[in-house]
Amino acid sequence: MGIERNDFPFHHGDRALSFAGTVRDRDSEPVERIRDRAALVGWLVAAGLLQAPSSTREAPSLDAPTFATAIALREAIARASVAFVDGARPERADIETINLVAERWSAALVLDPQSLTLATTRDDAVKAALGRVARSAVKLFADPERRERLRRCERAGCGSIFLDPPGGRARRWCSMTRCGNRAKVNAHRARAKHEGLT
Repeated sequence: MGIERNDFPFHHGDRALSFAGTVRDRDSEPVERIRDRAALVGWLVAAGLLQAPSSTREAPSLDAPTFATAIALREAIARASVAFVDGARPERADIETINLVAERWSAALVLDPQSLTLATTRDDAVKAALGRVARSAVKLFADPERRERLRRCERAGCGSIFLDPPGGRARRWCSMTRCGNRAKVNAHRARAKHEGLT
């Protein structure tokens, strides 16, 4: 497919937050990682929610309304997570969007009688995968203890929301390798510039 797991960030601590994180630098100059249907399928594969097609003929069908709903779900998750971090109540419309996808597109896991492997009760693999993302958001936002651990990356302009691990030292950045390193480099440059002026 040409899209690898490394093309997308998965350092947010929850699948739903990683889906929201497919827009980089939300608070400054947003960069869209899911520009088209192929990129959405690529993210679902990278997230382990969809099997990678072995050929273009086997690629899952993804119509325009499904793509639009996926983006609406992502933005609802992003806005709701920001609201929780800010100590506010998420907009009702965002919660309804998340609930609607979770309810309508979630597939139950069943045991396939032929292969004796896990299968789903939904034929549309893309919708089933998006239903799992929505259910992940429902479980995250319904858990008061996990909501308390939602954090915003401290690097100016990032805006990424992540789930702080329980106990231990609190994280400051969504990713140490990305935002943490950038923040440290910027702080070093600022100190060096200040020292050069004095």
